[in-house]
Amino acid sequence: MVMRIGGLASGMDIDEIVQKMMSTYRAPVTKLNQKLQTLQWKQEQLREINRKILDFRNNTLFNFMMSSNLNKKTAVVTGGTSAVTATAGTNAISGTIQVDIVQKATSATHISDKIVHAGGGTLSGSTKLSEIHAEGYTPGTAPSDSDTFEFYINGEKIEGKYGWTINQLVEEINKKTSVNAVFVASEGRIAFTSNTTGKSNGGAEPEYINFTDVNDFLKNTLNIHSSNSRTAAQDAIVKINGVQVTQASNTFEVNGVSFTIHENSGSATIQVKMDTDAIVNSVKNFIEKYNELLSSIYGKLNEKRYKDYYPLTDEQRKEFVEKGYDLDEWNKRAQSGLLRNDSILSRLLMDMRMSVATALETTTGIDSLAAIGITQEKFAKGSEKNGHLIISDEQKLRQAIENDPEAFLNLFVQRGNGDNDLKDVGIAERLYNNMKTALDQLTAQIGSPNADIDVTSTLGRQITDLGLYIDRQNEKLSKIEANLYKKFSAMEKAISQYASQSAYLMQVFGGGA
Repeated sequence: MVMRIGGLASGMDIDEIVQKMMSTYRAPVTKLNQKLQTLQWKQEQLREINRKILDFRNNTLFNFMMSSNLNKKTAVVTGGTSAVTATAGTNAISGTIQVDIVQKATSATHISDKIVHAGGGTLSGSTKLSEIHAEGYTPGTAPSDSDTFEFYINGEKIEGKYGWTINQLVEEINKKTSVNAVFVASEGRIAFTSNTTGKSNGGAEPEYINFTDVNDFLKNTLNIHSSNSRTAAQDAIVKINGVQVTQASNTFEVNGVSFTIHENSGSATIQVKMDTDAIVNSVKNFIEKYNELLSSIYGKLNEKRYKDYYPLTDEQRKEFVEKGYDLDEWNKRAQSGLLRNDSILSRLLMDMRMSVATALETTTGIDSLAAIGITQEKFAKGSEKNGHLIISDEQKLRQAIENDPEAFLNLFVQRGNGDNDLKDVGIAERLYNNMKTALDQLTAQIGSPNADIDVTSTLGRQITDLGLYIDRQNEKLSKIEANLYKKFSAMEKAISQYASQSAYLMQVFGGGA
């Protein structure tokens, strides 16, 4: 490190002189830093567009192309609306289904007799099994808490200890079997209910809950052997357009329609038709997101470039603030137009417009957006709405959905035969491919849109290489600056020595006179 000496001997401001001299040397590096900042701004703007394209492709387009959104059916129930509910799937067949309920499917149940505390205490879920017995039954010697037991419910094994509480037994039954148990402490009873409906529980009597291999203590303590408080499960029986159907579940599927019966009797009519409102809303959402992306791309491609506005240095920013200039406005203009006429975005914009404008090769009358009441905004110079899609005739759109739903669906999602001719490819499918091409090109240009460090993309390498070059130049500038101070220090030292010698001589010769 060079020791800096002020201009005490010469009377000059050495720091100011050196900095003025260095400003000449720094000028080229300042331009390089401005270029680096411009590249970084451009990279971030392209990444922002990249994120918008990715979001449009992966969310809007992907969801829009799903048949559940463009071929959505609805099931309208009339009559016994509380007895029957229905949902239409994507493969539902339009038409009418008449449902007449004969009986509802039920689960098997079993309720134990009343249980009491053997010691006369208050019965609760925390009472141990070794401390209970059935009301009116006097058990013999109670098992110890460490004694074990096992039994089966519908063939499913339960193992435990008599030291368990009633709640522990209930929890084990609920966890290990297909039966749900509930202990009602106020009544001293355990209620068992099969988790499934219908006559399919298994065991000797499939319609009932079956307890097997239960020892005498548990039989008489829990009274789960009793058949006085049990009910059999029953299957659901319905007539569908006059045809009787029997099954264990209360949910049926017919012609792609899933309907559930909730009452033990009743009738309902299910009308299956296109959910036109939902499909129109999907189309409107697609158009809104398409237009937003189109405007973003068009805006960047036509954004004005202000060549006299450039990235500011730290000193320039400080000066701007001191003079009260609008720093934000300057930076806004300096960043404007960096993507003007960008080749990747220009190609994407053209592809998007062509994809929605090119007619689909089909034998149906639905071969274009215009055929379903959707047109493009008329061109106006400088307008960001150029190419925007608009629903000019919603009634025409609704008629297309209802009259030929398959042709309507194909207009957007038809896959084509795989060749380069896209006339047999649906509009949304074309756009999906357009987005993929642009994303691949942008990734090669700027890397991942969320990457912190990128040295593989074209722009990433330029930024990295330029940054390293600037670092090397800054090292050279530091050496030049140090050398200048070294020279001025030598000059100050020489002047100081000369002044000392001169004073000495003056003193010597002056004294002699």
